Amino acid sequence: MNTLATGDWTAILSRLNALIFRSDDWKKDLTQEALSTRWCGLPPASESEILEAESRLEVTLPPSYRSFLSISNGWRPLSHFIERLLPVQQINLFRLANPEAAKMIPEYYQNDDFSDEDYLDYETPRHMVALRTHYYPDSILVGRSWGCEDDMILLNPSIVFANGEWEAIFFANWLPGNQRYRSFRDLVMESVNGLERIEEARGTRPTNSK
Repeated sequence: MNTLATGDWTAILSRLNALIFRSDDWKKDLTQEALSTRWCGLPPASESEILEAESRLEVTLPPSYRSFLSISNGWRPLSHFIERLLPVQQINLFRLANPEAAKMIPEYYQNDDFSDEDYLDYETPRHMVALRTHYYPDSILVGRSWGCEDDMILLNPSIVFANGEWEAIFFANWLPGNQRYRSFRDLVMESVNGLERIEEARGTRPTNSK
């Protein structure tokens, strides 16, 4: 186990957990277990449970996602759009998890005409929303929305970086494209940062928060 990575996740999830429990809007949607334990995550996945999922999906899951699972085997809620990150036993190829949507999305949404160089640019806003829906069917669905099946988080095994991380995608039918990140960690981190920015804008963020 990468202790540095798991320590990083502990810090990130602690920030997210604090955000949720500071908001009455969030707390009304929490499970009784989360309310009693004051923690929005599920117990850690064992290495054998992660290996079983990898065998079922015939992949080696990306390191930041594996590290997340070793801290919390699922989470709810992640954001205003994603209700839950699924336990490893429930993740699946998108084309198997939602066959109708996996077929419809590539047919319905027009792909952006970006070069590979521009597509792999995750710093420029107009590039990070580039859409290549032919990657979707074989991507792994790891997060679901509150009510709309079209809001989701996918991990894309067709884009793998030198450090073993996979491209992570947030898709919603109201987005102009999708939002893409170099890793699952980067996606979650941006979600936490975004919630903190909203809290600051509302003037409800504690002054001692960092």
